[in-house]
Amino acid sequence: MLYNNCNVFLGNALGGIGMENNEIKNGKKSGLGIIHILLIILAAVGLGIAVLPRLLVILIAFIISPDFIDVGRDVSILSVDGSHGEAYELTDRLVVSNGKDTFMYDDGYLCQYVDDNNIIKIKELSKKKLRHMAINDKYLMYGTYDHTFRYDIESGEEISILENIYVEQIASIDGTFLVETQYLEVDSDKKIYNNLLILSEDATKLAEIPIDEPQKEYGETHIEGIPVYETIYEDYSIYIGDVAGNTNDVLAVKKDGQMYAFRAEAIFMVENHMVTMDDGKYMYDGTTYGIDTINGKEVRNFACLSSQYNDDIYTVVRKGRGRNMEDANPSSVEDEYLVKISPKTNESEVLYKANNKTRILGFDVEAGKVYLLNDKGLIYMQDLATEEKEDVVKLDSSVGYLYVEWCNDKLFVFEYSQGYKFVGSY
Repeated sequence: MLYNNCNVFLGNALGGIGMENNEIKNGKKSGLGIIHILLIILAAVGLGIAVLPRLLVILIAFIISPDFIDVGRDVSILSVDGSHGEAYELTDRLVVSNGKDTFMYDDGYLCQYVDDNNIIKIKELSKKKLRHMAINDKYLMYGTYDHTFRYDIESGEEISILENIYVEQIASIDGTFLVETQYLEVDSDKKIYNNLLILSEDATKLAEIPIDEPQKEYGETHIEGIPVYETIYEDYSIYIGDVAGNTNDVLAVKKDGQMYAFRAEAIFMVENHMVTMDDGKYMYDGTTYGIDTINGKEVRNFACLSSQYNDDIYTVVRKGRGRNMEDANPSSVEDEYLVKISPKTNESEVLYKANNKTRILGFDVEAGKVYLLNDKGLIYMQDLATEEKEDVVKLDSSVGYLYVEWCNDKLFVFEYSQGYKFVGSY
């Protein structure tokens, strides 16, 4: 009987497939079958009660969660037009130009760029990936992670400048190369010490600029609360701070009123006051101000995304989340803005806000243009005043992770896949 009842239950559950017992044939209901059915109903109700709150939580989280920007590919900006400073990426520059000669790093090679169809390979760097590049009228200086060279643009002669020394930054200032190096002193307190070296004109050996002697206090602090000191060397004003873990860290160098940043954070000079920016804030004349047009804790702005025009700072501000949100190019971008900051009046203005299918690639302040990439792979330019759009280029669908950089009034686009590969300039 139990065997028959079990078959009846199985048969009913499978839509009538199976054997029927005599009680069912006679129109009698089985008490055990009813119990099974009730148990199934109760189990289903219990499962619904257990699962429903979780489903509601997931649904609510989905509704209220930030709508992150998605253009169908990852994008990292190394620089915008007129910017200075590092992006904290694998390399600080992929292209440099002196206005006449242009050099780039492409697919493992150091190259001279003439145009998109004429790229001359100079040297294979192989696994020694490019870290820094700087240029003046006569020379290109470039460095991998353990070796720095100077290349004569006219003759093609190359000489070794530094070997087995970590270089933090290379800058070309008025035709002179300034190089910041780092070292860890033996038997020290494990602090990193910094040196500033100079390579003048046609010299082949670097000279050291003394920055560890007593300096005068600049009188203003850095955005991170770091006291800033100033030392004078010939025509250079060198701004130094003791950053956590670093002693004598060079923040910036000024010559003839022009500021050159040596760190990722934006450093500019407005009416003799240093402007530094980080964490969605900026510091001017020793006072910290928020970018009041944008709310939120996870807000960042960086030197590689900023430029100065007259006494105003223009910057791409990103709001988002993720473990690398403190980097200039975070993994998850929630909102992206082009912002004008007027330090003297402590005012800020959003000039453009990207939608969730658009990323900002750069901007031209004087022309009033912003350059964008949408989810269709289209790079286009939009006039900030008229909102008129002009297509620049449609990227191939096979192009993946992008690195973009501005150089010599052109946008250079690279794809990253086991290395940087040049896509085109526009």
